[in-house]
Amino acid sequence: MKTLNERVLDTLSELYRAYGYAKYKMSGFEEYDLYAANRDFLVSGQILTFTGADGRLMALKPDITMSIIKDAENENGRVDKYFYSENVYRVPSGAHEFREIMQTGIECVGDIGDYDRAEAVFLACRSLSAVSEDFVVDISHMGLVSGVLDEAGLDEAERAAAIEALKSKNRGALAAACAELDNGMKNAVMGLVEVCGTLSDAIEAVESRGMNVNEKTAAALLTLRRIADAAGESADKLRLDFSVVHDMNYYDGIVFAGYVLGIPESLLRGGEYGRLIRKMGREGSAVGFAVYTDLIDLIDKGERGIDADILLVCDSDAEPCAVADAVERLRALGRTVLVQRSLAGRERCRKAMRLSGRRFEEIE
Repeated sequence: MKTLNERVLDTLSELYRAYGYAKYKMSGFEEYDLYAANRDFLVSGQILTFTGADGRLMALKPDITMSIIKDAENENGRVDKYFYSENVYRVPSGAHEFREIMQTGIECVGDIGDYDRAEAVFLACRSLSAVSEDFVVDISHMGLVSGVLDEAGLDEAERAAAIEALKSKNRGALAAACAELDNGMKNAVMGLVEVCGTLSDAIEAVESRGMNVNEKTAAALLTLRRIADAAGESADKLRLDFSVVHDMNYYDGIVFAGYVLGIPESLLRGGEYGRLIRKMGREGSAVGFAVYTDLIDLIDKGERGIDADILLVCDSDAEPCAVADAVERLRALGRTVLVQRSLAGRERCRKAMRLSGRRFEEIE
């Protein structure tokens, strides 16, 4: 019987293929230089390395995105769409040792537009709904955040302090960082931590707070509006929250994080990383996300420890052909069946039944 994790992976594979994403498969390692040049982009800056047979320094892959960017076509007007299910090797946040972590996700690379961004957000919502309907996606836009901070004219130290305050939703620290600003600009900066809510409603609040201050913020708001308009049935699951801030050296567009009830951290993270694309010498931009499927095991839906729907208990002298016939009759009803000669391991099955001739008797 498949686990929740396995069923989710099957569902996601079908979902991504339905939207034109091709399966991407990579080897277990890449040259170390690929990751070393963009170490800040990695979830963990630590990289497991080894010397290859030809003397090159290699790395067990800590990331999928950079390999996909490296391999994607670099042709004007082209968009490459990939999905993957791969293991990565990194030190998780709060841990001290490397772990093998399973993740699945998508990458859309090339001449992307607002439809591609909206599609990525939509697929993020559909991906989370495959795990549970109790989910939410917090979305932000690095262009709007940086546009407001640009207009505020904060120096480097003040800007860094403002971003850290924003990440932690620390209103006091953010107020201190913009204490010298005029009231209008201070109101716009404070809006970054105070404006929060469903995407459509919060966009209106951004406008009313005077946060649309330049071309960068106007472009960001247009993208967010288009995403909200295209969200359809997922609209009420999208929340605008500017505390979702990824590394501004790499991300320059939408960024988002997805949460599911029962998992104490983000199950999904993604965004648009145009600066990384350009740093790697490619044209266009890219948007994608990763689902950290290992975390799905934290959800207790009564699935853990269940091997089959039915434990079928048979006498030791039962004819194999009769047992086989009984199993197939239960399978035709969509049940999974574990055959044993005793009730040992009863707790691993949802129901226990005894085969008597051709009849089934439920065992309480």
